[in-house]
Amino acid sequence: MALNKVKIEIAGSRYTIATEEPPAHVLEVARLLEEQMQTLTRHNPNLSIYDGMVLCALNAMDEKRKAEEDCDKLRQQITGYISDAARAQSEVEELKREIAKLKK
Repeated sequence: MALNKVKIEIAGSRYTIATEEPPAHVLEVARLLEEQMQTLTRHNPNLSIYDGMVLCALNAMDEKRKAEEDCDKLRQQITGYISDAARAQSEVEELKREIAKLKK
């Protein structure tokens, strides 16, 4: 797949990102990062760009970790639902066999 080159600006610095992601995705992520940086610097005007980026990275990693944990919980729930459905199907088949025996 060809790389897309997307120009973005974060905290006054310009970057060219080479990625397989669609440009709209990269621009949206950059917008979110810029928005988070502005929020941080608005609440703490003495915050350096470097420190702001570190805080943004920490926030992103925290969100990623929480999303992974949520996905793991959902996988466990789905596995349980599949197991319940298989058990119910087995019970249905057993009941059908019993009904067939009783009809004879």
